Amino acid sequence: MSARVEIAQQTSVFLGACLLGALLGICFDLVRTIRLTLPHNAVATLLEDIAYWCLASLATALYLINTNDGQIRAFILVGEGLGALLYGCTLSRLVRRVGEGLVALLRAVVFRPLGRLVTGTGKLLWGMGKFLLRILGKPWLFLKNRLKRAAHLLYNKRKAQCSRRKKGSGADEEEPPQGEGV
Repeated sequence: MSARVEIAQQTSVFLGACLLGALLGICFDLVRTIRLTLPHNAVATLLEDIAYWCLASLATALYLINTNDGQIRAFILVGEGLGALLYGCTLSRLVRRVGEGLVALLRAVVFRPLGRLVTGTGKLLWGMGKFLLRILGKPWLFLKNRLKRAAHLLYNKRKAQCSRRKKGSGADEEEPPQGEGV
């Protein structure tokens, strides 16, 4: 009687492993759909693959711990592989098409309007900046040129001229202008 119970238990563990393999196949199809519809570079693809395989390893380890006291049995790993293979041959194409449709819908409903909003805001801010530069640019140029012509108003330049006069011979130099009432 105990042999029948053990075979029944192993059969349920095997079928559960097949289901886990199919679920991991669905997860991989989601990753693949995202990879194919959104542009990625090689580093992003590598990170996605690493994340998927870490998830698959964790799921397998947790399944082994819960069902078989953490013991690795070949029939469990074969069951996972068989579940993934059956899923890939039957439902994978349907799940990928649904995923691609969801990504296209998400692009149309969320990303495209958001992109237009950001682009429109950027164009508006750029136009306002150009307008302000046109209005405020001329007074700033006027003040800049005025300061260049009136260099004696600048403290550092006057200080430098005064220090040069003190270093030279005092006979042919003029005294720096003195303030009144000092």
